Amino acid sequence: MNHLIVFMLVIAMYFGLNEASLKNRIEIHNQLALGHRLQYQCRNNINPFDDKVQYLNFNDTKVIEFHDPFYSDKRLQWNCILKHGPNMMYYYDIRVYRAAAYRRFNLLRSWTAKSDGIYYRESYKKPSGHVLHWMKK
Repeated sequence: MNHLIVFMLVIAMYFGLNEASLKNRIEIHNQLALGHRLQYQCRNNINPFDDKVQYLNFNDTKVIEFHDPFYSDKRLQWNCILKHGPNMMYYYDIRVYRAAAYRRFNLLRSWTAKSDGIYYRESYKKPSGHVLHWMKK
């Protein structure tokens, strides 16, 4: 009987730890138009990460995968500046992810840039919806 309890405990820990290893995911999609590039610059408030200006061609996707910190005195937050158009005149600085008070796993935050605005979804099963209009310089 003791061996059965130990065996069940090991199995439960194995599956529990595997579930916890799934990363959160931020996606930035360019659906502006053929030939239109999206400029983006993403950064977080805890660890410096690839915060240089980069570009996405039409139909390309930028994926950022990460774990929420196990312990931190402040919540992890990701922000991205998205720009497009002549002289990058259309823009928006978006908070694309903010951690909860507890660790979360396997979350999706998907942002799609289109000519009429920015679309968002947080479920793999649901389509994106329009949430923001572009700001103009």
